[in-house]
Amino acid sequence: QSDRAIWVDLEAKQIVSTWDVAANFKALAIHPRGEWAVLRGSAFLFPGLETLYLIRFSTAGVASMKSWRPLYNSNVDGKTWGTGRGQIFWVDFVGDDYLATVSSWGVLHIWNLSDLRPVATFNDTRGLPSVTPDGQKIAFATKSGVALVDPETRSVLGFQAISNMPMKPTLVFDHDGQTLAVVDKTRTILVDLQTRNQKTLYTSYLRKGSFNSRPDLGWVGGYLCSRSTLADLQAGIPVWGFEGARWASPEGNCLWAVVQSRDRQRLALRSFAISPSDISSKVNEVLGQSDALPWRVGKKVRVDVAELPAERKAAAKEALTQLLTKRGLVPSNQTDLVLKASIEAKSGEKTVIYNMQREDDSWQ
Repeated sequence: QSDRAIWVDLEAKQIVSTWDVAANFKALAIHPRGEWAVLRGSAFLFPGLETLYLIRFSTAGVASMKSWRPLYNSNVDGKTWGTGRGQIFWVDFVGDDYLATVSSWGVLHIWNLSDLRPVATFNDTRGLPSVTPDGQKIAFATKSGVALVDPETRSVLGFQAISNMPMKPTLVFDHDGQTLAVVDKTRTILVDLQTRNQKTLYTSYLRKGSFNSRPDLGWVGGYLCSRSTLADLQAGIPVWGFEGARWASPEGNCLWAVVQSRDRQRLALRSFAISPSDISSKVNEVLGQSDALPWRVGKKVRVDVAELPAERKAAAKEALTQLLTKRGLVPSNQTDLVLKASIEAKSGEKTVIYNMQREDDSWQ
């Protein structure tokens, strides 16, 4: 069995070439120009011995293929490279002549494309890095901030401190490189790279995940796109989405997606053009309604534990207050929105249930 790689000229809307690729390979990275790709086998026997394949395509087919073990503990130019442990989590092309990898142990390597020799290494990185919009530099997270590296000089060009850096962030530049989003499971830190101002927004509503080990995160217009869903970070709500994509990639004001027919016999590459002005007007219209989206990020909510036993009230209120804060809601006594805990007896067993309600109206 084999999978098929398809090279498409998006401007001409034509297929340039197709190739059969062994089914046990998955694409980890594709060069912006489309002629290079990094593939990995779907399984490997021993940690540290994982093999990656660098393939160069031409209109006639596969022009060349090289393989290497980026985690193998080897000696190159008198230096020891590779830990012999972990798995490759992230791969991307950076600059004109380099490739970067990140392992599950947080080790970032930069490789020379011509001979796949390591030229730089950075330890103790966090999460998934991001290549700058011009494709020439790479930013990665550390315990205390984000570093920007030039692969040509192997030097750190700058460092941006981040308050309360997440353990496993994903970095995403916007299209003009003016804003950097540091995204984790529950929050997104937006960094204005001109003023260095930072703003933390709670984004637990974002759909998390990846397509073929590639994070589906990016910007479409002024909206952050995650798993084919666009979110207005300031309003704290998802505003547009497409269900069922086999693969998706944000680009400019478009979302490119591979979709499958209902009979599962055909695939199509589709482009969804997004109009930021249309979305913005709809969002403003909805937010202008007094009862719109009462549980969205930033709303005030009161915790009510009055019906719980006395010995459980304090602990329950503290836990629920922390839960609201984690979800981006604001615990407050000055609101008619209530998260209420009560005891319900079923078959002789007592269970704590929670209702979200606006005074007397309840949504469980």
